[in-house]
Amino acid sequence: MMKILMSFVILAHFIHARDLPKYLIPLKCPKDNNFQKCFVESANKAIPIVAKGDPDLHIPKLSPMEIPFLQLISTPNLQLNFTNIKVHGLDHLQMVDIRIYWDKNMYTTIFTSDNITIEGDYVARGQVMIMPIKGNGHFTMMMNGATFKATVVSGNIDRNGVKYFHLDDFKLDYNIKKLSFNFENLFEGNKELGDQLNKFLNDNWDLILTDFGPGISNTVSGIIRNIYQQVGEEVPVKYFFKE
Repeated sequence: MMKILMSFVILAHFIHARDLPKYLIPLKCPKDNNFQKCFVESANKAIPIVAKGDPDLHIPKLSPMEIPFLQLISTPNLQLNFTNIKVHGLDHLQMVDIRIYWDKNMYTTIFTSDNITIEGDYVARGQVMIMPIKGNGHFTMMMNGATFKATVVSGNIDRNGVKYFHLDDFKLDYNIKKLSFNFENLFEGNKELGDQLNKFLNDNWDLILTDFGPGISNTVSGIIRNIYQQVGEEVPVKYFFKE
């Protein structure tokens, strides 16, 4: 998932800083000791508004975020595909800290989420660790107590003498207190076997995350990265900061 998550918050501040959307109050943060407080407050005000989407800025609706298809795992031991995916809870993200290294054009941001839920349809066949899995139906994954630390390196591009941001690099580290699963209609509706597998997944969620996390993370972060890039190239740098 999880690269969601900082790109989304940085994006929220970009939109909040821009003076074009009438539903947001323009705010440029001073590059002084008050910058951190200003930026965090600005982003947290903007997040639920940005999550509604904005066609003029090519921002899709993010509450919920919709993903048509995700090939989560494709190995000789396991095939697991998700479709009709919805990610709930992005409108409740909270930024708690930001550090900007002006000389490196680098941002380090920390934000939290009490609850992010992913749901959709699945098709699975193979083996998860020592447990067989087979089925198709509805699934739910819930992340609780998540903390995300993201680092963004953003350069500048010049168009007709006006500077714009350009995303150069992105890295995300995350910690999750709990991840829970529920896969319906496992083993052709065999409730006993299905309950056993769901219990196994929930008892070993930290190990399962190692396999499931990268696929979700890469897909969602790609979507957010594209949005970030589009917005950054439309909004001049001068709208972001007070000198």
